[in-house]
Amino acid sequence: MHIRLYVEKLEMMRLKFSIILWIVVLLSSCSPSQSNAGPTTDISSQLVKRSDIPKIEGEWGHFRPYFTQNSLGTSKNIVAFADVLPSQEPHPPHRHADEEYIMVTSGRGQWYLNGDTFPAETGDILYAKPWDYHGIKAASDSNLQIAIFKWVGKGVNAIDPNPNLPEEITEIK
Repeated sequence: MHIRLYVEKLEMMRLKFSIILWIVVLLSSCSPSQSNAGPTTDISSQLVKRSDIPKIEGEWGHFRPYFTQNSLGTSKNIVAFADVLPSQEPHPPHRHADEEYIMVTSGRGQWYLNGDTFPAETGDILYAKPWDYHGIKAASDSNLQIAIFKWVGKGVNAIDPNPNLPEEITEIK
């Protein structure tokens, strides 16, 4: 199963959580005892242990979503770790409104960025701005471990400059 299905499930859970949170905020704003304590966020400062994060298995490897809540300045957050099996990719090269950093923490593979491919090695980081095609695939002889940081800035509306382009690229030349 591709990572996009997991991301869609996480985004649906985030939407439901956001609706509930807005209801709570609206109800609490009616209370005269509320103080003006400053901006709020969906997430508190915290340490998350790898052992506490469920592993989501796919044919390509596994995915661990550490954080999916909104922060003070960002929404649609995904902070995750993925272990990609040799010759596999979490999903084909794709594009979206989110900004994203992907860091290779172990292994080797191949980056894809806007039609170009590059070797991916431990310590490399790719930044993809909204609507740029990007992806990563493990080498045929190496697992690939990656850290993923994906978000949309609150108040930012990244309008698709080419809405007729496909979301994913299935054939790389």
